[in-house]
Amino acid sequence: MSDNELQRRASLIGRVRRIFAVIAALSMFGIVIHIGMIAMMLLGGPEALIPPNSLPIEPNVWPSVDEVTFLALFLLLVAAGLLWLVWLFLSMRFVRRAGGRTRFSPWIGIVYHFVPVLGLVMPMLLLDELETALENLINKESVNRSVQGLTTGAVTKLAMILLVAAGSMVEDANSGQQYAVALLTVAAGNLLMLLALWLSTRFALKMELLQQAIAGRLQPDIPES
Repeated sequence: MSDNELQRRASLIGRVRRIFAVIAALSMFGIVIHIGMIAMMLLGGPEALIPPNSLPIEPNVWPSVDEVTFLALFLLLVAAGLLWLVWLFLSMRFVRRAGGRTRFSPWIGIVYHFVPVLGLVMPMLLLDELETALENLINKESVNRSVQGLTTGAVTKLAMILLVAAGSMVEDANSGQQYAVALLTVAAGNLLMLLALWLSTRFALKMELLQQAIAGRLQPDIPES
């Protein structure tokens, strides 16, 4: 493939990366707000907390501020996740177009995110493979192996697991004490997701610098992981 074609592909991936970075930043801001709201709820102590399933059902009531905030944050995270998958797909295709090798095709790599059990480990392995493949295209003799991709994938998956578990705990809480523990778990999951988003934006930026260097056949100045 010509350098011009690689440069166009790198430019497209860069635009997707920048949109993802904006959505991720908005998500991080929403997470901080959500953590603050949880802290305010916990200040009154467990005895002041009323589990959601203990509240009476009131029809035709406008959603609360908490519900609106949660919905907005959820939609932002979904948008960030979809953009991340688009970016990953394009990045894996870039590797192959540039002459690199990966064990999985771009489509298979995306599908693995939704396969039970495999979806727990494959995403982080795919990020590691992407990082290794791009670094090998720059310098095949390099012996310094980065683990930024593995770390990003592991933290993201752990945050998702913790948030899913926290959601179940909130639904099953029958007392103020149980609800307090569930909210603390939600806060912990939010903190991990905050870290995951930050790591993801840094990782995507590093990959963009490598892609641009490969497309332009320039010696990259990549920041340390």
